[in-house]
Amino acid sequence: MYEMDESQYFADQPPTIVNLAVKPHFEALTDQQKLYAHNVSRAAFLGSRIVLRQVSPESEAIFDFIISLHQSCNGDWTKLQKDAGIDDQALKDFLNYSTQFLGNLGDYKGFGDSKFIPRCSPQTIEALASAVPKAKEALEKFNVQTAAFYATANEPAKMHLGFPDKGHLST
Repeated sequence: MYEMDESQYFADQPPTIVNLAVKPHFEALTDQQKLYAHNVSRAAFLGSRIVLRQVSPESEAIFDFIISLHQSCNGDWTKLQKDAGIDDQALKDFLNYSTQFLGNLGDYKGFGDSKFIPRCSPQTIEALASAVPKAKEALEKFNVQTAAFYATANEPAKMHLGFPDKGHLST
């Protein structure tokens, strides 16, 4: 049987973050172009759930999980860390995963179509879910188990988007 090295799928550490400097470009637009850009941006935002559903079956639940955690602590992740009883490295690993997830709007890379998984343990995900009832509900609503965040060792082809007849995930 094929042995899968899960480490090749770990979320980037640190995740790639690029600041977008759009102000000078936006200011150079005409009023009509600004309105068009605004409406395209709104449409993209409002369509994000469609994209999540198209990436993978678990992406929408993971998105709601991350957003619920953020809302519960109002961005004070050290408070949530204490409530969940996780260490600094586990929090850092979870935040790195969350950053990459939100940047790709799903748990598959936008370039390369391979799944990425958290470096933190499943126990970290469970501890965070237990600390925030709304986050736990987000996973339960979509019947997503903690295992959905991670690699599928018995089905390595599911770690890539592709053709179902080749064993890959397709939505």
